[in-house]
Amino acid sequence: MRNLTVTRRKAFAACLVEVKIYIEDENGDTEIDGIKCRLLGKLKNNKSKTFQIGTGRLKIFALYDKLSRGYCCDTYIIPEGEEDVCVSGVSKLNPFAGNPFYFDGVTDSEMLEKRESRKRTGLYVFIACVAVGAVIGLAVGFTLPILLM
Repeated sequence: MRNLTVTRRKAFAACLVEVKIYIEDENGDTEIDGIKCRLLGKLKNNKSKTFQIGTGRLKIFALYDKLSRGYCCDTYIIPEGEEDVCVSGVSKLNPFAGNPFYFDGVTDSEMLEKRESRKRTGLYVFIACVAVGAVIGLAVGFTLPILLM
């Protein structure tokens, strides 16, 4: 066993929301990107926590809730080894993508491509919400005067 220390740097974006840290686990109860995971813990703004993890190659995930795990989530790959691992990250201000938490030092091209893909998905979700809100607003705006007569 080794220690994984995750630090959430202070940021205004999503400062009131806890980031949930998940780790790859065959017996996990949550599926993220097709991988079974379990919850390690939650991180508040400008806080750090240490967790016990195995020595194999593992993926950790950071997200706010299970509902947004498809577009507001970041992944970090922990290499195999015996030494302790320290990882940090910060919530970035991007309302179109849900103000995602990003791990520092991610250089893997696959992970960077997933970030871009999730940004696009977040933009589509935002546009859909605005469209649904506009339709509901117009419907209420046109029917309310008729009902009040």
